[in-house]
Amino acid sequence: MSPAKPNCDSCPVKLHGAFAAVTREDMREMARGRTVNTYKKRSTIFYEGNPSMGLFCVFSGKVKIFKHGADGHLQISRLAKPGDLLGYRALLAGEPYAATAEVIEDATICFLDRALAFKILRQNADLTLGILKRVCQDLRVAERRALDLIQKPVVQRVAGLLLELQRDFGRPTPAGVRLDIDLTREEMAQMAGTTAESLIRTLSDFKQKGLVDLRDHCVFIKSQAGIERLIPLES
Repeated sequence: MSPAKPNCDSCPVKLHGAFAAVTREDMREMARGRTVNTYKKRSTIFYEGNPSMGLFCVFSGKVKIFKHGADGHLQISRLAKPGDLLGYRALLAGEPYAATAEVIEDATICFLDRALAFKILRQNADLTLGILKRVCQDLRVAERRALDLIQKPVVQRVAGLLLELQRDFGRPTPAGVRLDIDLTREEMAQMAGTTAESLIRTLSDFKQKGLVDLRDHCVFIKSQAGIERLIPLES
């Protein structure tokens, strides 16, 4: 059975994301002009270095955005969930994609080609400002992570990652807050800027201290306050 076709009026991008301020008429125009694609886990939406073709909107599923560093190591810059946009920086800058987008859970993605995306942006100043704000936020996060790699030890970086994942993907359960995202230990290490071996050792240490539980390949946050105490307050 094929997944239901996204309804723009009830889409998470419209309800909670960048398109919240877009008029109903423009939403209908997007619905007529968009394409809807389904992606299986581990398939690629676009590749680093390819020309920008338009704007992607995540209707369901989760996506990782990553690039390869000068040393060849892979670095995950962010995770996208329903309601998030992809490819907006390359679209606005008129540049090739600076990273690769890969599906980590089966996903349904809507796509607006360049002509339609720019038409909607020109007609909606609030939407344009919202996307520019997102670009600025991405830059701030990238700068913070670059400083973290230099200034913070692995324990603090892993603690910060767990809190970030809990905020975006946490689901309360009797066993604790489950990180409801299918990430391998290697992918978590890439986000924390460390090796898989160091990440596993750190998570095991957190488990011994009662901060997390590890079961069925999932991470459960047992003590948010305890994890927060591992990270010094920013001055």
